[in-house]
Amino acid sequence: MGRVVTEARNIFGGGGTYTTTYEYWDDGKLKSIDYPGAGPTVSYAYYSGTNLLNTVYAGEITYAAFSEYEPTGLAGRLPLLPFQTSLTNDMVVFSCSRRWIVVYDG
Repeated sequence: MGRVVTEARNIFGGGGTYTTTYEYWDDGKLKSIDYPGAGPTVSYAYYSGTNLLNTVYAGEITYAAFSEYEPTGLAGRLPLLPFQTSLTNDMVVFSCSRRWIVVYDG
């Protein structure tokens, strides 16, 4: 499919070469990125039968969980997860501006 599977970067000044590995689902959607060194393997899960991203996670840590997609495919809600903030807020996109804002729930 012409997708990048590995990417090697040479860090000058003694950093060495670091390789990032990409894995794809059979339908071509990104499945995971394995970062070099001690970096995590970040996985991508989609809503069944769609190209709509559901969650981005590494092991037991969820980095993003998208929901309330608009008919255009734009995610309507992205909860702020515990590692990002101690508050229980959501980032919501407004269709008129296409910008994310933080909505406080009380």
